[in-house]
Amino acid sequence: MILRQVANNLRSSIRKAEIATMIFYYRYVSLAVTSLFFLFGEPKASIDKKIFIITCIGISAVIINYLYLINRNNKPKTLLLLLIETIGNSILLLPTGGLNSPYVWYALNSIFVSSMLLGWKYCWLNVLIYLFDSTYVLQLLIEKNSSVIKIISEQSNLILSFILITVVIEMLSIYAKSLEYKSSKLEEANKQLTLANQKIKQLMNYSIELYQSLHLLTRQQDRKNLIELIVSCAEKVTKSSSVVFIDSPEEELKIVSKYPDQDLNNEIIQNQNLIFDSMLCDQPVTMTLQNQPWMFIEIKCSYKTFGALGIRLDMPEYSVYQNEIIEQMNFLSSLSSIVFEKFDLEQFNNKLIINEERNRIANEIHDSILQRLFSISCGLYAIIKKSGIMGAKEQISELNLIRNTINEVMKDLRSTIYGYSFRKYGTSGFMDSVNKYINEIKTLNNINITFETKGSHDLLAPEQKNALYRIICESVSNSVRHGRATRIDILLSIDSKATELTVNDNGAGFDTRIINEKNSLGLGVLNIQNLVNYLGGEINYTSEIGKGSTVFIKLPQITSICKEEAV
Repeated sequence: MILRQVANNLRSSIRKAEIATMIFYYRYVSLAVTSLFFLFGEPKASIDKKIFIITCIGISAVIINYLYLINRNNKPKTLLLLLIETIGNSILLLPTGGLNSPYVWYALNSIFVSSMLLGWKYCWLNVLIYLFDSTYVLQLLIEKNSSVIKIISEQSNLILSFILITVVIEMLSIYAKSLEYKSSKLEEANKQLTLANQKIKQLMNYSIELYQSLHLLTRQQDRKNLIELIVSCAEKVTKSSSVVFIDSPEEELKIVSKYPDQDLNNEIIQNQNLIFDSMLCDQPVTMTLQNQPWMFIEIKCSYKTFGALGIRLDMPEYSVYQNEIIEQMNFLSSLSSIVFEKFDLEQFNNKLIINEERNRIANEIHDSILQRLFSISCGLYAIIKKSGIMGAKEQISELNLIRNTINEVMKDLRSTIYGYSFRKYGTSGFMDSVNKYINEIKTLNNINITFETKGSHDLLAPEQKNALYRIICESVSNSVRHGRATRIDILLSIDSKATELTVNDNGAGFDTRIINEKNSLGLGVLNIQNLVNYLGGEINYTSEIGKGSTVFIKLPQITSICKEEAV
């Protein structure tokens, strides 16, 4: 168990550096080779003793290698380990033959370690200790009949080889350290590139979210839905767990959040004036609510304050991407103010259009229809006055003339009232818009899309047409972009009671359980749900991974639809 743990720690430590890997492999390769030569060399000792020595050296090699690897960045401990190993190798060389011992090549391990981990001074000091041990100490303790000069002379070639190998090790050490330095620089650059890549991906997702937000926000016609969508957009873009929108102090105080918290709302109400007074510099401000940091920014245009947007600063990367979050808040503020201003202008524009239409109808009725009605009234009065002297045929002729005039007036009146009716001109902006969008998607993505309608689209109210167009666009976009579908079938069924829309694709499918998880919804799906809920409808998703998906929507028919009479 202990050896297994040591082995696991060895493997984890080896991965830390190439130098450590070189030391690791050389030690065991040199141990294996020298042990074989020692085992099958001249039998100065019995096989049992040799196996015992080899076993002891093997165990010590594993332990010393492990200690070197875990202490490679601790110079004092490495120096102590080197001293212990050098003494051990010196003792090992004496009984096994000094410079003639096979383990002289195993002793190179300590030279290798000193060169790689400590420096050239310790490396050459290690070499001198081994040469001193293999010559002077050997002559002093083992070969007493020989002299040191004789031993050096006899082993001169081996000593020279040992010195040259040490030179090579030093050169290899310098090269390895250079490689390690360059490798660390490359790793650092790689980390920076990885962070930059992650940031680029975040910016791309951020851009997609903003594009979707801009597309959805500019099409809102209800202020409540508009605020809710701004809150959802801010949550997606900033990755905050809580986002609130505070209505302008000029309006009735209203706080909108995705997950309402009454305690938080009460604290915001208490600090309302402080929040708006702190945002006079057109920059986000931070403050503490419920013992947590929040960031607020004012949403306003040159002539009006629409409200304030606030996010809880609980994102794990806030300290790293603080500037980016501030930029996101500034952009959300600008985008929201533009959308609110556009919303107010559209509301004002709609009122102008209604007033203009009323004036048009009034003018046309006054200029044409009223004059003819007055003529009809005069004609009837004349018939009544002459009824005693006019014959029956003459009266019938006059009454037919008046009836024809009344029919013409009715036609003119209908034409005036329904002057902008799609059916009067034989076209439908709703159907044209849907077909145009589908044809664009088919051309751009080279996919097959079928669109079938049942019933008359004249039964749809304007808000239903607008919602259905946006729902179809969002559903098709999701099928193409997320589902990677190659075929999409759209069926729109309309009758006097309800409208049903079915969008079926053969894409990748998805887990329908994420629909119930609010945090997992994209802005497109969220917008579809808001539109369906606004019209009082129902929505159902059916999907299976790898087998496509189906979206079924049922909307109740709006009863207050003006129907034209046939002319």
